[in-house]
Amino acid sequence: MGRLQELRTIGNSMDTVTLQEKLSQSSLLLKKVHSLLALVQKLCEALKLRLQTRNEILSRFLVFDPNSTMHSFDAAQRQEFGASYAVN
Repeated sequence: MGRLQELRTIGNSMDTVTLQEKLSQSSLLLKKVHSLLALVQKLCEALKLRLQTRNEILSRFLVFDPNSTMHSFDAAQRQEFGASYAVN
């Protein structure tokens, strides 16, 4: 019975070491995920700020008319627009 107990003790200590290694790896992975999420949050905040700035700039130069679209030019405007960007 002594040999069986000795083998159980060795097996349990090996399981403990393996479990500790896996726990350490999981902890390291969790720290990396946390860092990555912090970077994603900073990126989202920067993009949000950029979008707000862009919208503020556009609102200064554009007057919003819900009854028209940017592409609804009359014939004279189309010709003027086309002529101003023609490359010949």
